[in-house]
Amino acid sequence: MDIIIRDFPAPANSLREREAADYTGYYGFQEYDYSKSAANKQCNANSSQATKGMVRDTLDYSQCKAGEKRRYCARPLPANPPPDKMCYGEHLETWYTNGSHTKTFNEVLTLTLKNGLYEIDTAGYFPLDKYPDEQTFGKENTVNRVAHNFGFTVAGSAEFKYVKDNNDKFAFRGDDDMWMFIDGVLVMDLGGVHQRLADSVSIDTVASKRGWKDGSTHTINFFYAERQTHESNLMLRFRLTGL
Repeated sequence: MDIIIRDFPAPANSLREREAADYTGYYGFQEYDYSKSAANKQCNANSSQATKGMVRDTLDYSQCKAGEKRRYCARPLPANPPPDKMCYGEHLETWYTNGSHTKTFNEVLTLTLKNGLYEIDTAGYFPLDKYPDEQTFGKENTVNRVAHNFGFTVAGSAEFKYVKDNNDKFAFRGDDDMWMFIDGVLVMDLGGVHQRLADSVSIDTVASKRGWKDGSTHTINFFYAERQTHESNLMLRFRLTGL
């Protein structure tokens, strides 16, 4: 599956660092503070639940260039008006936008075929560790005494063919944010800083609601953010015909 990985400057270890004049990190990364009371920036108080409603229901294609496939240049936008809880996502569109604030890597996500489903399931997802530190913003923390590059996002996309009653589906489990869109419309909302959470989408259910024709072609986009420096868990599992 085609993916775009974007690395960001080292997250601060605390809000005090984040607010310091010499801080060089990036908006939204390592900012979760359980004691913060400002409702318009607070994540869900229960870290075992997602902070829903951070993004708009439809993707933005305004950064697409002439002749470019729209699935590669799509990005989510912050909800407008913002909900009570944005979980530091006021600038989330820039997490999926190229520029001097990030370092971008175009890659292919390798999946394993298991019991008829394609999947990646890892409790240590660090796709940027393989790059020399001078090509990224470097490694921010250690897990089991091994240094890892945290503070990154993944934007993935693919086209698939809808086959009626084929029981195609898409499932995710991980931390932190995860949003999935089909044909530019939101179908999975696991936004916010949280522990490992899971959700799944039935393609037949989406097709029924939208009136798809059997054999029609559609586009899936997913957006993932690893914003903390504690764990990095990722599970994608799906069966999508013609992928």
